[in-house]
Amino acid sequence: MTITSMNSMTYSNLGDLIPAKYDKKVRDDRRVREFWGKFAGPEGSQQPVIEKMDLQKEAGDRIHMETISELYKPGVTGETELMGTEEKFQINRFSVALELYRHAVAVTYKGNSMAIIDSINRAVPKLGRYFANKYDDLAFGELLDPANASERVLYAGTATADDELSSSTMMQPACLDLLRLAAQRNGVLPIKLINTKQDNMVEVFGLVMSPEDWYQLIRNSSFKASLQDTLPRGYDHPLVTGAKCMWNGILIHTYASINQGCHQGSPLRPECAVATAVTAGDAAITVGSSGTGYDYTKNFPQSGTFPITVMADGTNATEDLTVSCHANNYQLTIDGTAANNHLTGTRIVYQKHRATSILFGAEALARAWGEKDVPIHQEIVYQLNKGVGIMSTTGVAVIEDSAGGIPNSLLLRTYAPLPNLTSIVL
Repeated sequence: MTITSMNSMTYSNLGDLIPAKYDKKVRDDRRVREFWGKFAGPEGSQQPVIEKMDLQKEAGDRIHMETISELYKPGVTGETELMGTEEKFQINRFSVALELYRHAVAVTYKGNSMAIIDSINRAVPKLGRYFANKYDDLAFGELLDPANASERVLYAGTATADDELSSSTMMQPACLDLLRLAAQRNGVLPIKLINTKQDNMVEVFGLVMSPEDWYQLIRNSSFKASLQDTLPRGYDHPLVTGAKCMWNGILIHTYASINQGCHQGSPLRPECAVATAVTAGDAAITVGSSGTGYDYTKNFPQSGTFPITVMADGTNATEDLTVSCHANNYQLTIDGTAANNHLTGTRIVYQKHRATSILFGAEALARAWGEKDVPIHQEIVYQLNKGVGIMSTTGVAVIEDSAGGIPNSLLLRTYAPLPNLTSIVL
């Protein structure tokens, strides 16, 4: 018996179901939303993020970079013999490890038979936002907790450790002045030079802070008066728009993560929320729903114990606890038990409402690419499924100096509470 082959429609036959502009729209949307992407440039560009492309590398490989020290010996003068007094460079090699990252959205033909293209288009901004967040998470994670070096940490006010943060150590102009002094003393490379009307060359550094820190800063009377006195009045004034501004040569930016349906705070200010009311004596706090696959605790330390503050909720008082992240990503395991009740929706923050701001200069971070924003598709015709996604092979690392230190970024820790400590709405 002769069996006739199926005259199947191939991928090329079905390709028109996916708009040609899909791939470009995902990439463009990602670039617009990504914070660190706008500071990226090739080697020699003096941008805060130095990108290196090596398309021959595969996931798991490492791209190596080298830094060379400055010259510090005094040299010779006059007819003093130079031979034998030459100075040797100190050379340090650091590496950027590459990893493969993928994500996708799938839809069914039956459920979307009349709107399959619209469904794919609706996935476009979601994928763009996801990868913008992913790339930013990698960058912030490395700047806040470098894999192979120790970051330099400053504290606001008189605090010298996290547990000393208080209402007297909130973000204020003095913090910005401290950061500029530290940047100059540590030789941080400026992101640009500005020639003033007085013919002075001013070094400019970048700073990214949480919206909660910005809220405290913009309400500071000295900071507000300075903006009022130094910038032209109008509808584009920072006091009207909330746009970035500059203080003492520091260009201020804010960063907030997306928290719709999964309260995570941001890398700069970790936060989650009570999902199931806590009763005194409970040994764990549920902060999300099981079975969703969401990582509700992603901005908190993923190993060991750490201190948190469960905020007041209008009925129950604030409580400080020591916890660890459960492997299921939707619970915090308490070291002991809860002493108070806590309502659903109550915010949980890192100890003492800790927030971290990052001052950065040129060449603060290295980012390497194996593959960048590659579109991927999946067709399972008999099961009536279609999937679209993006994959990238990338990695980041702080740029080290010749001594293995971190030369072009600094951290500042502050006390950054929400405006109403009993509110579970914000």
